[in-house]
Amino acid sequence: MMLNTLTRCKPLLGTFIDVQLSGNKADDELITVSNNVFSEIERIHHLMSFHDPLSELSLLNQAMLKSCKLSHKLSPDFTQVLTLALELFNASKGYYDITVASKLVVDHQLPDHLQLANDSELLSRLGNSSNLSISNNTLMNTKPVLVDLGGIAKGFAVDSAIRMIPKSIQFTINAGGDMAMSHWQQASVSLKYAKRPSALKKVSMLASSVATSADYNQENNKENTQGVNSHIINPRQSDDVNRQIANHFKGCVSVFADTTMLADALTKVVVLLKPKAAKTILEQFNAKAVLLNRFGFKRQINT
Repeated sequence: MMLNTLTRCKPLLGTFIDVQLSGNKADDELITVSNNVFSEIERIHHLMSFHDPLSELSLLNQAMLKSCKLSHKLSPDFTQVLTLALELFNASKGYYDITVASKLVVDHQLPDHLQLANDSELLSRLGNSSNLSISNNTLMNTKPVLVDLGGIAKGFAVDSAIRMIPKSIQFTINAGGDMAMSHWQQASVSLKYAKRPSALKKVSMLASSVATSADYNQENNKENTQGVNSHIINPRQSDDVNRQIANHFKGCVSVFADTTMLADALTKVVVLLKPKAAKTILEQFNAKAVLLNRFGFKRQINT
């Protein structure tokens, strides 16, 4: 049987998921594998979606806002994602923090299922990831917190979907900038570094997964005075400083790592930390970063 290729696209996780499969397989076999890939991504989405008020994440948030010093049993998938998130919080000295969800809710970037935006008293009492700990698939919180897994969950969904693909099939999965590839050693990826359609730069793949964070959609905006207006938030700074990040960070940051979940999480770390500190964390997690400014000039952080 000759090499056969199947390409499919489906809206999930608030973006479009592109899946390409190649192998010496019949069409129906590749279609079955792609269906399994999409089903797994959708399963993770329903577990960890902030937008779904009945997801495991939303129910956990509701419990953590209502009570402190109680234990919350987690699913194995949830434990894996939260464990990495807390590890990165400690490694980055708080610059990577999944509890910035309250800022995104107040800024209308996330839905306010729990009517938090107008509860100034509760907002003033919210903690951060230092108030969370995990042991034996159980999460403990010492202060009310609100968690958004966002990109790290998207990356985990891609990694989980890979397990649905037999070793005999080559694959590329692209989930809105989070990409994993089986045959990455001789491959390249086109990175978008500015809003204009031609702002693409081809870069060699440096690991099996890559994730990109960019704020070039801000490049024509006047300074925002109403909210943060950016998905890139420094949890250690005031909203005024975050507005500056939203308006002055241009271009893109791409991180190459062994898992898509790790690559996605580390993009925020590289954006917020100074190059020397970012390099230290990249080395710790065996990752590499490529930075493109809004003119397409490239800088690589080697590890």
